[in-house]
Amino acid sequence: MVHLMEDASELESDKRIEMIMNGREGDKYHIQIATSERTFRRIVSAADEVAKEQLSLFEYWMYRLGKVKRVIFERTYFGDYCVYTKLRKLALDLFIQTVLHILNKAHKKVYGEETPAELVKEVKRVINKF
Repeated sequence: MVHLMEDASELESDKRIEMIMNGREGDKYHIQIATSERTFRRIVSAADEVAKEQLSLFEYWMYRLGKVKRVIFERTYFGDYCVYTKLRKLALDLFIQTVLHILNKAHKKVYGEETPAELVKEVKRVINKF
């Protein structure tokens, strides 16, 4: 069912997850689940791994049975929730590394030393909070 999910995020007010699901004829459904974001992401990632294995086996047997006359390629999954989540995490990691690089350069110039680990930890915490 992940392929029907458009987005999911944690509600700050009560630590639930809200999912936006695509329905038939362009309908959108907002569903709330009483779980933490960490648990939700872990379950969705595990389900995605199972789906990848199932699709790979399906494509393999379709090829072996002569139902597909092409070479099986690596599935790209563009448009899939898990791809968007992975790309969003990659973008966040890149942003954090950029901010920390700038902070370290400025801190070296002003104080003549590397940025303290406490400050780096706090900057990461503040960025991840938003």
